[in-house]
Amino acid sequence: MVCALSPATNAWGEARAGGAWSPMLKYAGYDGVVFTGKAKKRVYCTGWKVTPDGLMKTAERIFNVKRLINVARGLSRKDDYLPKRLLTVPQRDDIGPVDPQGMERMLAEYYQIRGWDEKGIPTRERLKALRLA
Repeated sequence: MVCALSPATNAWGEARAGGAWSPMLKYAGYDGVVFTGKAKKRVYCTGWKVTPDGLMKTAERIFNVKRLINVARGLSRKDDYLPKRLLTVPQRDDIGPVDPQGMERMLAEYYQIRGWDEKGIPTRERLKALRLA
């Protein structure tokens, strides 16, 4: 697990990944490693010279390819839903459960923002814009 406190926003973040790094660290006699300070400029783990916008575009391309793979494997609009508890249990005193009609409206808007059709499939235009078609 990697945990970090952003020097820019003071926000806490964490990530978990498999692999041998943690056991090897423990084998070497360490329980953890602490890094302090911050880099003079942003550094991304890709090794590419990329802007934040370029990195976001790459992430969007990956997200859409992942969606296409899932659609090819049978995923459809019926699979894009919130957990049952969000649809049946109020989340706070001032926010009730999400009603099914509201969920359908949110899903339609989400698909539109993503550049997907009403079935949740990336449109040809979207794929062209991302240089995937």
